[in-house]
Amino acid sequence: MKFKKVDISDRDIILKYLKPGNIFGAHQSFTNMFIWQEGYNIEYCIKDGFFIEKSSFQSDVPFFIFPEGEGDLVSVLNSVSDYAQSKGCKLNFTQLSEKQADFLEKNFKGKFRFEESRSSAEYVYEVDKMINLPGKKLHAKRNFLNGFKASYDFEYRDITEDNIKEVKEFCLSLVENKEGRDDEIISIHKLFDNFKELKVAGAAIYIGGKVIAATVGEMLSPDTAVIHLEKADTSYRGGFVAISSMFLQNRFADVKYVNREEDMGIEGLRTAKMSYHPCRLVKKITAREI
Repeated sequence: MKFKKVDISDRDIILKYLKPGNIFGAHQSFTNMFIWQEGYNIEYCIKDGFFIEKSSFQSDVPFFIFPEGEGDLVSVLNSVSDYAQSKGCKLNFTQLSEKQADFLEKNFKGKFRFEESRSSAEYVYEVDKMINLPGKKLHAKRNFLNGFKASYDFEYRDITEDNIKEVKEFCLSLVENKEGRDDEIISIHKLFDNFKELKVAGAAIYIGGKVIAATVGEMLSPDTAVIHLEKADTSYRGGFVAISSMFLQNRFADVKYVNREEDMGIEGLRTAKMSYHPCRLVKKITAREI
């Protein structure tokens, strides 16, 4: 098995193996694989009709993503096991669904220890509720949105060739010179520098001729959009709620769900995501070879 880095030219190759009906998490988005390639050392190979991805983060220990494709899955998993052994590593999987974890347990009984990764769980919301923010639970969010609209003379714009540079510079300005954000800076560069090739969509809100909020997303599966990036200048009250609601209304109003990805175990981010009351959390499981 020979792994290679994920490059923008690999998009069509990889998407052939990611069947829409099998996609359950944002980690299966090519955009995520590509923009976080350096940060997570993401590589892939094609083996016997299967797409196999591996990554490592702040460690030399590789983690594999469950293979996607058609054919003899057990045989391919044995090949992955042989590869890990040849590198002197134990076989570890990450971002597993419950169904995938059950498959490993059934076919490799006693080989793995399984644990749920709460920090990797992804937040899924109903799009219409994220647009309109109805009911008592979302009352505070609705007030933020209404307050933003009443307080500021703003303009909503799609991201195009005309403004993509200034939107990128705005996003970078919020993370540059902050410790531990190098991987995110790289991901922002890759996202905007390959915007057209990735076939993503985005929008920005302007006040006084300058960007104060921006977001980027795309379709993940037939009924679910995914948000890859969302930034706002917090000195403008309600900016986050406004860019979220307006982007979904303008781009994904006919879509049922939106995946807003994981909280990475960051307490403040978890609180913010929970405050929108997700309709479900996409459970992620890690399997470690015993």
